[in-house]
Amino acid sequence: MSPFTVPDETDGDIPVGDHNVEIIAARDAGFSSNGNPQIVVDLQDINGRVLSHWITITPKTIPWRVKPFWEAAGLVWPDVGAQADEQDLVGRHVHVTVSEREWQGQMRREVSEVAPPVQSDIPFDDPVPQAAPAPGRAIFGDEDIPF
Repeated sequence: MSPFTVPDETDGDIPVGDHNVEIIAARDAGFSSNGNPQIVVDLQDINGRVLSHWITITPKTIPWRVKPFWEAAGLVWPDVGAQADEQDLVGRHVHVTVSEREWQGQMRREVSEVAPPVQSDIPFDDPVPQAAPAPGRAIFGDEDIPF
């Protein structure tokens, strides 16, 4: 194999694909062009890349966009008449699918799906352990073969 350059995985937005991410910030984003309230949620992957996710809040978007986001983050959506606070999202983890779409002539990344974080055998915040051979023994010596 020829030498190759390893790309900088900490540069830019979270790439297209599926990712477990942490919600690192959530804030009021004012109003949409239609006058609906919005929040923006900043998501960060394990490599430090960030993507902002805009959520417009209307009676039509609550059941298919807002409430599922809250529930994916492990929060209970408030009952009718109660208030939801976007700050409750900060520090939570979700699993997102990032896709690209054209907006005003440019390709932009956006969150197209959200779900509870995918659990793996390595917790999100734990470093990946490095395997080391036992002292004085090969990793795959003849004594490790079961037949």
